[in-house]
Amino acid sequence: HLDEVPWYYSVHKGAGCTSNSQDNNKNVTAFYWRRTGNTMKDITIICTKCEKSENFGKMYYNLHPCYGRHPHKKPPSKERARSTEHCKACAKIITRQSTILHVADTTTLMYISPTYTALHRLLSNRAIFGIVSVLEGIGLSKEAFDKSIKNLNQRKGISDSAAKEIMSADWDDVHDAINTVYGDVPDTYLGLIRDEFNVLIKASKVGAPPQRYKQNVATPGSKYARILFEVDPNRIKYPINSNGIEFRITPIQTLRTVTVQEKFHREIFGNDVNNPPKSVDVSFNYDGTRWYPGVEYVGEGIFIRLDNDDGWETNHGDTASSKWREAFNNRAHIDGYPDYVFKNVAREDAVDPGFVWWHTLSHLLIRIIGEESGYSSAAIRERVYFERNNDKFRGGILLYAAQPGSEGTMGGLIGISHVMKQILDKAFAASESCSSDPLCANQGIVGGGYNGASCYACLLISETSCEHRNMWLDRNVLNGERRV
Repeated sequence: HLDEVPWYYSVHKGAGCTSNSQDNNKNVTAFYWRRTGNTMKDITIICTKCEKSENFGKMYYNLHPCYGRHPHKKPPSKERARSTEHCKACAKIITRQSTILHVADTTTLMYISPTYTALHRLLSNRAIFGIVSVLEGIGLSKEAFDKSIKNLNQRKGISDSAAKEIMSADWDDVHDAINTVYGDVPDTYLGLIRDEFNVLIKASKVGAPPQRYKQNVATPGSKYARILFEVDPNRIKYPINSNGIEFRITPIQTLRTVTVQEKFHREIFGNDVNNPPKSVDVSFNYDGTRWYPGVEYVGEGIFIRLDNDDGWETNHGDTASSKWREAFNNRAHIDGYPDYVFKNVAREDAVDPGFVWWHTLSHLLIRIIGEESGYSSAAIRERVYFERNNDKFRGGILLYAAQPGSEGTMGGLIGISHVMKQILDKAFAASESCSSDPLCANQGIVGGGYNGASCYACLLISETSCEHRNMWLDRNVLNGERRV
């Protein structure tokens, strides 16, 4: 529930206004806000009619009755009557600028897939999926497909511009795109992330997209072939040796992301982890399809992985990694974490020391790039990829900058790819010490914990940049004995 501050109730203590005016009580709409200092206890709220007052510091820290309103669903009436949903819980005042007023639960996916062009995206329409399903049973041909697209357009199932672009495309491109779009698609967020990782690994070897799509871009009037994900194989740099490790650096010239808000929740009052906040679904149903508010961003990025054997490596044998592995192998520890602390990934992945290694390196790189390139740390976002196969694992980092309303960030991020060795060297050097040492360095992971050696002085970054809420970090894992 969400509501305005109960000014009248708080100032009058529920007893009503004592003014002799005929329009008292419900018609009282104004209060004086008197400030004598910079803190909340220096603010006094005064009724303009009866001059009763209350210290805002007391109001802020006291609990209030909840009126059960949902202004995000339906605005309150002029009379501000109580909702029919009577709530017995207590309400707490929080500032309007506070991030805990409305904590958005968002998911970001990228056009990092074999669907390289705008044609692939147009063919992803749910209505076109039905057409393809029917035609595959009776014979998929250009004539039958174009006729179905025209009928769909007449029924307003697809826009005029989309229908025109699809029918003007070369049939071979359309047929290939149909096979790509309607192939097997993962039905989980983790599966989609793994698909992104595999496509990035392939792109880090041969580039993306295939040359035939790049040729189509130069064709006059061929808007459908506009590339959504592009890696120039000539700009890939390998091997880049830093701290005895060989990396492969892959600049991504074109990157498009879609961020949707699935839910929102309030912050936990009193940090009661046993009673996590309830999430409110913000989706709506239209014509049998569930929709979420979202936004598309355009930008660029740098993908970093190990150079040898597609990035696979064996378990780390240092002390810090062993402690994380102990928590990783202990189901009781993993099951003891509340669900909301994980970013839609397998619990085992987040607690795995291999994931901690890559996530820690990601934060250090964001901080160093912010210092060296002029980007603020809040302008660069991360995506940490990770997968395990028995005693081997591999991971990677995608650092990207994306923004709405333009065609990218003009190469500011990929422009530093030629100095990534120096940046990696500085990141590893920064991991060796912290201004809070030895307190920070001596902090080890324990079962049920979230971080090892990490603090705001060395690793933590803006939470808009970190996908994992500044958790699963440990400098000691990055500086393990095998890495010295």
